[in-house]
Amino acid sequence: LGFGADFVIGIGGGSPIDASKAIALMMKNSDKTWEWLFEDGRSDALPLAAIPTTCGTGSEVTGVAVLTRHDLKTKVSMKHKVFPDIALSDGKYIISAPKRIIINTAIDALSHLIESGVNTLADTFSDMTVFAGLKEWAKCRQYIEGTADIDESAADILMNASSLAGMSIAQTGTTIPHALSYMLTYEAKIPHGAAVGAFQSNYLKYADTERKNAILSVLGFKDTDELGHFISALAPVTAERELLERSAVSVLKNHAKLSLCPYPVDEIIM
Repeated sequence: LGFGADFVIGIGGGSPIDASKAIALMMKNSDKTWEWLFEDGRSDALPLAAIPTTCGTGSEVTGVAVLTRHDLKTKVSMKHKVFPDIALSDGKYIISAPKRIIINTAIDALSHLIESGVNTLADTFSDMTVFAGLKEWAKCRQYIEGTADIDESAADILMNASSLAGMSIAQTGTTIPHALSYMLTYEAKIPHGAAVGAFQSNYLKYADTERKNAILSVLGFKDTDELGHFISALAPVTAERELLERSAVSVLKNHAKLSLCPYPVDEIIM
């Protein structure tokens, strides 16, 4: 504000765009401290333009901002909803991205679609973006796997899938896999897409049979095991059992995320 700025531009992946939402909010409410981001209150912010340079977060079309809380040693969504006023989504922004970034963020987009499709808030309207996004994502499997080189057309489709996935979670929110992933990312430094992707096949496995089969059919996987092998081959995750157990305990206390899972979740000792 000291420089006379009257709008904010967020450029990059999910973290920079999420940070730009918090910045736009705090600039409009400069009398507040950072703790206010995680408290209820007015959500008016400076105008925000989002320019995504990855194909996974969908933050350019959501009001959510997931921020790192070093005091809690995890990631937490701020309470306020800040939707970008304009989103410039273009495949050319990811053409030169490293292959690992493409893989991890594409798996994040897939995770958004699955968690929106298997969700207590899923309805006719969210299904429109979920299944449209799944169809777009399925077109790009060969580029994500690396059996074909990504070109501008494929990049546009990947960005479409990412934005449709973002629109989906804007309606439903994310659920168990995302909640499980945050400690893995914070403590084990596992990229978010890989961390959240590690839990997708088992999350989908226990969903309503008709819904599960519909999602798998659009993606082109015969069952959840094949989906799991696909994800783990592209984005392998290794985490200590102690960390996984602590993450599970924290999720069992996260009633907001649990409420979005359409089947019972409890603790099983194995």
